[in-house]
Amino acid sequence: MAGSSEEGQVLSIHSVDAWNDVLQRGNESKKLSVAQDWAVEAMPTFVFVKEGTILGKVVGAKKDELQQTIEQHVSSANA
Repeated sequence: MAGSSEEGQVLSIHSVDAWNDVLQRGNESKKLSVAQDWAVEAMPTFVFVKEGTILGKVVGAKKDELQQTIEQHVSSANA
């Protein structure tokens, strides 16, 4: 966990539940970092990226909008 206050510390974990808690905290902080990197503010968020550039984003469970956005990017990639 680079940059965290726990970096370099020796952890004393004596149960599976305690180990799962530590892993979950680490996973949550990574999720937050990725969400911030891609400006995700809601779930689900679909981000369309090409060569590191965000081409589009669909926020929410909007099946029709998602399909339309996918088709748009597929057709522009094939052009």
